[in-house]
Amino acid sequence: GGVSNALYFRVTPLISTISPTSGRKSELVTVNGYGFGSFSSGYTVVYFGGTRAISYAEWTNSRIVVRVPSVPRGRIPIKVKTAGGISWGKYFTVI
Repeated sequence: GGVSNALYFRVTPLISTISPTSGRKSELVTVNGYGFGSFSSGYTVVYFGGTRAISYAEWTNSRIVVRVPSVPRGRIPIKVKTAGGISWGKYFTVI
């Protein structure tokens, strides 16, 4: 046994892949990676550019299935925000 030094650490989410890499509004996108934690309304969110997604089919520590929100057409970054921080973006093309 021993005594912990009670240090806190945060896991910043990391996106490894998104699939598909293009699609239309309301279609599902799978975001794979790690550090996503569990879904907590208001604290965990997927951003398409600056727009928050509002519909999720699945949220696990390593996979999120999210519906493309109403955003303009074009190439935009998808990012995951958790209590640990915000991920780097992976690009998705809205067609």
